[in-house]
Formats: sequence, structure tokens, C-alpha cells
Amino acid sequence: MSEHLHLCAGVTFRFQGKRHTVRDSDLTKLRAILTVLRRCAGARTTITYQQLIDQARLTDTPIGLGRPLHLVFLECTLADEPPLDALVVNTATSEVGESHRGDAVEQRERVFAHHAG
Repeated sequence: MSEHLHLCAGVTFRFQGKRHTVRDSDLTKLRAILTVLRRCAGARTTITYQQLIDQARLTDTPIGLGRPLHLVFLECTLADEPPLDALVVNTATSEVGESHRGDAVEQRERVFAHHAG
């Protein structure tokens, strides 16, 4: 997959009922997260929130992954790619978070098919 992102700094989006602007730091995190999630997709596996934080080296993400995963969803939508955020699950439940959009099981199958190779 290409390093090219469809999102760019300055783009505005809505998240949790508020308007936000994509920052350069968001794009740096997004690239790291996409690298990890695409690796998971190729291996046909999910990843926990904590594993994603560790593997993408997101040491400065104290509030959680809601905003970064929303940006993953937006980037995948713009790239006409299945939503990679469906691969990120809770350690205890092995399920996506409550704010996830759509049927995660069906989305995972589309992600795995898209990244089969």
C-alpha cells in the first residue's frame, strides 16, 4: 500500500459531535497506525487497543484511540478501502468499541479479502 494519504492537514471533520481539524501530528499517527493495521489485515488477525498503541509507538495518546481510529475510518473511506478500524478490539471482549460504525465482522471479512495477497 502507498504512503500517500487522502487526508491532509487542515481538513475539518466531525467527531463526537464536535468539529475538528486534521493536524500534522494526526497524519504522523495515522501513517503509523495504518502500517500496523495493514500488517494485521494481511495476517487476517485483529489487534487490541493496547497492542496497537505499543506497535504504532503511540506513547503520547493518553486519552485513547477514538480520534485516531476515526481518522483511520475517514482515510479508508476516502481511499475506497474497507475500514481497517474494524480490526481493533477490546482485550476483554475481543469486540470493537461502542463508537464503531457498522458490522465489524462483515467489515473484517472485507478488509481481509482486500488485503489478501
